[in-house]
Amino acid sequence: MASHDPIERPAEPSFSAFRASGAQQRMYFLQQLEEGRPTYHMPVFYGLEGPVDEAALRTCAQGLVDRHEALRTRFVLRDGELWQHIDTEAALVWSSAAARGPQDVEEWMAAEHHRPFDLESGPLFRAALLHTPEGAVLALAMHHIVADGWSVGILARELLTAYARHGDGPGTPGRPLPAGSAQTEEAAEVLRAPDYQYADFSDWQEEWLRGAAARRQLGYWEKQLGGELPDAPLPRDGRPAAGAARGAAALHSFEVPAPVLARMERLCRDTRSTPYTLMLAAFQIVLGRYTGTDDVLVGTPVAGRGRKEFQDTVGLFVNTLVIRADLSDDPAFRIHLERVRDTVLDAQDHQDLPFERVVDRIAPGRTGEEASPFRVMFGLHDEDGMTDGLPGPKATLLEGPAGTAKFDLTFDVVRSGGALSCRLEYRADLFEAATVQQFGRHFARLLDAATENPALPLSGLPMLSADERTGIGSPLPAPAGLPHTPDEPACVHEIFAGHAARTPDAVALVHEGTSLTYRELDTRANRLAHRLRALGVGPDTLVGLCLPRSADLVVALLGILKAGGAYLPLDPDNPPERLRHIVQDARLEHVVGTTDTRALWDAPGLRCVDLLADAPLLAAEPDTAPDTGVTPEHLAYVIYTSGSTG
Repeated sequence: MASHDPIERPAEPSFSAFRASGAQQRMYFLQQLEEGRPTYHMPVFYGLEGPVDEAALRTCAQGLVDRHEALRTRFVLRDGELWQHIDTEAALVWSSAAARGPQDVEEWMAAEHHRPFDLESGPLFRAALLHTPEGAVLALAMHHIVADGWSVGILARELLTAYARHGDGPGTPGRPLPAGSAQTEEAAEVLRAPDYQYADFSDWQEEWLRGAAARRQLGYWEKQLGGELPDAPLPRDGRPAAGAARGAAALHSFEVPAPVLARMERLCRDTRSTPYTLMLAAFQIVLGRYTGTDDVLVGTPVAGRGRKEFQDTVGLFVNTLVIRADLSDDPAFRIHLERVRDTVLDAQDHQDLPFERVVDRIAPGRTGEEASPFRVMFGLHDEDGMTDGLPGPKATLLEGPAGTAKFDLTFDVVRSGGALSCRLEYRADLFEAATVQQFGRHFARLLDAATENPALPLSGLPMLSADERTGIGSPLPAPAGLPHTPDEPACVHEIFAGHAARTPDAVALVHEGTSLTYRELDTRANRLAHRLRALGVGPDTLVGLCLPRSADLVVALLGILKAGGAYLPLDPDNPPERLRHIVQDARLEHVVGTTDTRALWDAPGLRCVDLLADAPLLAAEPDTAPDTGVTPEHLAYVIYTSGSTG
């Protein structure tokens, strides 16, 4: 470092103690909230071809622990302050097993992913080997508090370099040498420890945070994230079900087609941008449309290794930047891309300030998820960097099992072998697979259009398919085109049902944090219709509808029509006296509402469906539409007006 030498370790017999870095403190706190979930476990799996000398590989893995202090670190709270305790020596935790087939491999990988870590007692790094008929699978597992993605690349390269050196000496891979033999000891000594350890970084960062540079960077982030921040989460498919695994992750991946990639590269050259920046710009547009806001916030990871001294150091350096985009003036995509490029470059110039310091300033007193200014992460994952130049046996990076999602949605651009793909990790308790797949299709269409014609304004970039566009607006054709034959649908709810059958997984309805596909909306309306039929609703039956603007309001309106009835709106913002007058004057016998609105209109003799209180009853009703015999000549709705509407 410019003004620092490696710090001297206190002469403790078994460990050295240093204050935890800011990132480690935040990670420690977040782990306490996870209640044992593997959210911050970082396993990486490599497939190794051919025979493997387990004794040599194990000794080489022990060398990683010997060289890198982070892998010998555990954490202790002392008087309310978190400390790193770096053990002088530590034995590698190693295990091995044998697999008979692919199912054994999947189960073993899942078990390695979920094996718990104890932050206080350690160890926080381990290795495991699974022998397979084709070779072996190597697992390097660590807790995020002691490592990051860059660190994984360091460890993999060092381990397999040392193992390859072993193969150059006496002994043949596949014929294990004794664990204590001279050759295996030599294999672990190929590389020496880095000049700077993570404790050196913690020491440097603590001093840097007291200086003028940190104050300047804090001022930048206060300006970028000052004022009221938008609270616009992605529309969710519903609340997590009781007993559902909170944050359980699921994955969806798709490739960027070669023609689109070629256009991306040309546009990047023309605008001095990168594929990462271009795809982030497209992602912001799709995210803005889904959330209904022009003020879009996205988190993005950054390596946090601006100082060359730490390039080969294992530890938690990764930091998080918040990229904010204003889409309100509807610029051309090319202009938007150039703005995003400049914003990203500015943010990277201010990447040394730990994210937790930014959060403390813009959201003081908040903790956990509510403190974060974003719920969606966008990143670039370079798989070439995880395998390039690896010596020894041919090593292939394997995709591990889905664990626990850290964010509602993480959108990773994956670079591998000159190709680009997109990998979406999402919370399975918040989103259906069909919703995320549709999000991916919308992104792909918009990216295609943006690279085809970057001069188009953002509002002119399509993301919907032809079928989805057909479903927007009124489902009714022009009056002259109304169907007349008995076999064709004639009522609005029948036309809706036909569209739901054609595009069941398309999003039909979005309101605040809730979204419903056509299938989900049709199913809920059918169940309500059956319930209303059981209460006596049929053609020309008036049904009061008292709900605030919400997804439930649309479900109820459609359900009344499917039951053959006619809806009569009861605006919950009106005085109770007026609502009771309407109920009495219209001689209503049925009302659909909720517990929150019931006091406004309830009266003796009314047959009510309370969408909240009656949820168990509704869930037991059939999913299919009831047969009502209703025709276009039957009553559809009645509205009480103030007189000013004629």
